[in-house]
Amino acid sequence: MTPRQSRKPRLDLVAPCWRMRGPSGHVLSCAIYRTDVGLEVRAGYAQDLLHSQRVFTVDEGHELAEKFRQTVLGKGGFEELPVTGNANSAYE
Repeated sequence: MTPRQSRKPRLDLVAPCWRMRGPSGHVLSCAIYRTDVGLEVRAGYAQDLLHSQRVFTVDEGHELAEKFRQTVLGKGGFEELPVTGNANSAYE
């Protein structure tokens, strides 16, 4: 029996949604990704995933990302940043 080669889970960027600089100075970002199980909205600091939720369509993903955005802005102390091709670019 030969050992199975493990592969990395699929995580393809579909659409960057928003970026904000938090009170700590770190960049919080949100984007829609295609994973092995479907579409997912992911928000976090660089490699530190804070929230992820599966969605069925890209439009649903944008709606959810906007809800996340409004929640974060409601906490105060966050500065909106331009969105680049990769929403997870930490310090652009």
